[in-house]
Amino acid sequence: MKRFFILFVLIAFAGCQSPVVFSHHEEFDRAIWNRFHFIELDVPITDVGQLYDLSIDFTHNGDYPSDYIELNFTIFYASSGMRSRDYTFRLQDNNRRWTGEKNPQGFTSHLPIISGMQFPENGTHRIRIESKMTKFDLPGVVSLNFTIKKSK
Repeated sequence: MKRFFILFVLIAFAGCQSPVVFSHHEEFDRAIWNRFHFIELDVPITDVGQLYDLSIDFTHNGDYPSDYIELNFTIFYASSGMRSRDYTFRLQDNNRRWTGEKNPQGFTSHLPIISGMQFPENGTHRIRIESKMTKFDLPGVVSLNFTIKKSK
């Protein structure tokens, strides 16, 4: 009976999580994001009827020089067309304290890019993420983790 209960709890917990469809982790050498280091990803989509949530987990350390991050996020659809937008995310509260989750690398902020997106067609879509900050070499950027999950 105890095994059944544990199995039930694990299945219930797993059912509450949105399944990850695609994930990419990018580490930055010497914790520096060069302005022209574009992150380009090929993302296969096989269910156009599904809604997706796209997000970035942005990890920075104490050398990060700003209270925000500016990004451009572009999707090039499989056969034609594109969608592009600039985003600005605050990384500090009004008291200049980092709002991200503290960890051994520094702070990780969850940045929601698009919620409930429906891709117009099946196929491999190209996604480009780029820094829009004015510094040529942006210090303090440890990593970026891009994720696509099925919407709940």
